[in-house]
Amino acid sequence: MSRPSARSFLVVALSLTLLLGGACVARDPRPATEPPPASLTDTPAVQLDDQPSAPLYGLVWQPGTSASSLSRLDPRTLLPVAGGRSLPVDRIVQWTMAPDHSMALFGPGKSEDLDPPDSNVYVIDLENMRQTAVIKAKAEVGFPRGALWLDAGRVLLLGVVDHYESVERGGVISAVSRPVLVATIVDVEKRRVVAQRRYSPGGDVAAVEPSRDGLVVMFQPTDHIGTVEVGRVDTRGGLHLVRLDRVTAGFKGAPHGGDVGSRQNVPGLTVDARGGRAYVVAAGSPVAEITLPGLSVSYHSLTVPGRAPSVLGMLVRMLTPVAPAATAKAQSGPQRQALWLGGGKLAVWGADMDFKDEDGELTGGSRPSGLQVIDTRDWSVRMLDPGVGRVVRAEGRLVTAGVTVRDAADVDRSITGDGVRIRTPGARRTVHLYAGRPFEWIQAYGRYAYVDITDPNVPTPGPTGYAVIDTRTGAVLGEHKGRTLPDLLR
Repeated sequence: MSRPSARSFLVVALSLTLLLGGACVARDPRPATEPPPASLTDTPAVQLDDQPSAPLYGLVWQPGTSASSLSRLDPRTLLPVAGGRSLPVDRIVQWTMAPDHSMALFGPGKSEDLDPPDSNVYVIDLENMRQTAVIKAKAEVGFPRGALWLDAGRVLLLGVVDHYESVERGGVISAVSRPVLVATIVDVEKRRVVAQRRYSPGGDVAAVEPSRDGLVVMFQPTDHIGTVEVGRVDTRGGLHLVRLDRVTAGFKGAPHGGDVGSRQNVPGLTVDARGGRAYVVAAGSPVAEITLPGLSVSYHSLTVPGRAPSVLGMLVRMLTPVAPAATAKAQSGPQRQALWLGGGKLAVWGADMDFKDEDGELTGGSRPSGLQVIDTRDWSVRMLDPGVGRVVRAEGRLVTAGVTVRDAADVDRSITGDGVRIRTPGARRTVHLYAGRPFEWIQAYGRYAYVDITDPNVPTPGPTGYAVIDTRTGAVLGEHKGRTLPDLLR
């Protein structure tokens, strides 16, 4: 398994119409002027779902290589614990970690040169840092996308297998992605596969989130801009689908190939597991609210408190996660990401991008779509910070950053930002660190946030490094230059 030297930066265009509400019916699956920012006192409390009480583990990368090893890490430094063991995991990918952090399951990486394809689930004892078993499936388990621990040591694993079909349009034959979703249930105590089912939902898996009744999956079209589907994979591996007729998303390739001229609209998905609701937010569409497990759907247009709802809902920029710009693609369109905060509120952020080809030169750029909070009790929305394009949760705080990318003919790419902010509920001011610097990658564990301080304006491979921040105090505990920010196990 290899990690890109920088995370991909996603694109977005502001949609001018917001569809009104409606209804949706579940069906059987097919097998195989921007509103002013609100006062910072409006920063909501964050639901505390993932405060760690067990050791921290992560993938440590060798700078300049694709080699990685699994190690126990010190949360205050992200350095391997002294005297601890490490385990090479170059060709496999993390699937899930047990709730008590005693073991982890890994699956196959995307290695097209493997013949036959890898159909194994790898069981790793984290305390002793060794592989204890390989659970073999009869068919491919797919590239890991989601997991849910069930009763009696059973785990529901979701994987995706790449599959392509030849499609003829206007006399031109092209390969179109038709991914296969694989639901595998394994018994980690008996080291065997309990069940395995395959589905062809007709779209890409855009997001996966856990719920009380299984895994919620969002699908978007792979070869056009169309309607979104949401599925629930139950604890037996069965897939139940509902089409969101009023939510538009997907990907449409450029007429002559390549990235420039292609369009995308990627929605965000979040789940209120306690309340039994899923929410899909896409630029230019109403918010879709899906009940779980029944998959009934309602749609909601948004209003800004104190303003008429008609025009506002159309102008609010909502939804997507931002990733690295050094490997950015020239796709245009919006992308959003969402996070359930608790108390009836959810956060939405993302990026808006627009790239063009002018006489062979790439022009345009991308900008953050801003951090917004939607109150599902009255479907109002507040813009907290228009410069946010990246959000992580650290205990009861939100850690945010944003990156703007500009391309112009005969001018080098410019990547700018304004550091990191820590938002504490009820605080009149945010903690602002590294002002004026762009940050593309943030992670969090408990009270600590970890930011990649590698300069994205330096051609890769360049100097690497990361910083550790205590979000309770706002202090930078240390900078570790010459090291790559590890990927934390979840």
